[in-house]
Amino acid sequence: MLASLFTPSLLPILSAKWSLFLGSLCWTIYHAGFFYLNNYFYYFSSALMGVGFALFYTGYTAYLTSHSSRETIEQNSAITWSIGNLCLLFGGAVLFVVFHFNNDMLVADGPSNFSSSSEIEYTVASRQFDDRDIVWMYGAFFVITLCSNLIFAVIPTRDVDSCIEGGQTIQTQSLKEEVYKMLSAFIDVNMLLLMPLFIHIGIITAFWLAVYPTTFLFTESLAAYRYMPAYYSASAGLGEIAMGAIITGGSRVIRDFGMMPTLCISAFSTMVVLVALAASVPEWATIEPTNEQPWLIQPRYVTEFITEYPLFQDRSRLQTCN
Repeated sequence: MLASLFTPSLLPILSAKWSLFLGSLCWTIYHAGFFYLNNYFYYFSSALMGVGFALFYTGYTAYLTSHSSRETIEQNSAITWSIGNLCLLFGGAVLFVVFHFNNDMLVADGPSNFSSSSEIEYTVASRQFDDRDIVWMYGAFFVITLCSNLIFAVIPTRDVDSCIEGGQTIQTQSLKEEVYKMLSAFIDVNMLLLMPLFIHIGIITAFWLAVYPTTFLFTESLAAYRYMPAYYSASAGLGEIAMGAIITGGSRVIRDFGMMPTLCISAFSTMVVLVALAASVPEWATIEPTNEQPWLIQPRYVTEFITEYPLFQDRSRLQTCN
C-alpha cells in the first residue's frame, strides 16, 4: 500500500516499459526465495513484491493507455486481462502435476481446536505441503516470471497512433513535484467517487487470494480432495478469460459496455457468489482447522467450479471497469 503512494511519481523517470520490467523482476526474486527459504529473506522479498506489484500496475496502466485509443481501450483492457490470467490455468496445471506425483503429506493431523458450542477439544485433519511441494510449485512460477522479465525487456515503447496519451507534451518535473501532483489527486472529486470501488476491489482480491483458499486447508471434509486447489485455480482462470471475451464482444456492440453495464453485472454476481460461499464454508474454516459441517451446501468439485467461475468473472469485470 505504501509503495502505491510513490511509484506513480517514478513513472516519468522509469517509463511504462521499465516499470513493468522492474515490477516483474521483484516477483521473480520473491519466487526464487522459496528455494532457500528463511524468515529474513521471506519478509524482505514479500515487501519487495509489494513494491513490484505497485510498479507493475502503474506501468501496466500507462502502457495500456499509450497503446489504446478511446475506441479500443475497453476491449484492449479485457483482452490483456484475459491473456494475463492464463497464468491461473497454468498454475492449476502445475498443481495437478505436483499433487499427482507427490501426495505423501497432503493430509495430516492438524492442531487441536475447540468447538464453539461445547468447548471440547478435538483433533482434525488438514492439508499440509512439504518442502518438495513448495519447491516444485514456486520453481514453476519462477520460470514463468523469468519469461515475463524477458518479454517486458523487449516490448516496443513507441505509442500507437491516436492513443489516449498521444498529442500531450511531456513535461519534465522534479520527483518532489511529481509526488505533490500525485497526492493532490486524492482530493479530486472523481477520485473520491471512485474510492469505494477501489476499496471493494482490494477487499475482494484479498478474499479470493487468501481468505477463501485457506478453507481448503483447514476444512477436514475437503482435506481428502487433493486436487481442490488445482480446480480452484483452473476455474478462476476460465472465469477471467470468459469474462474478458464477453466484455470484448459486448464493447463492440454496446457503447461503454465495460462501464455501467459491467458494474451492474458485477454487483449482482458478487452477491450471488458470496451467499453461495457463506452457505458452503464452515464458520471457523478461515481461522483454524475444523471438522464442522457447512451451513447448507457441502462443497465438491462441481460446486467449486460453479462458485469460483463467476467470482473471478466478477474480478475481471471490476478490473476492466477501472
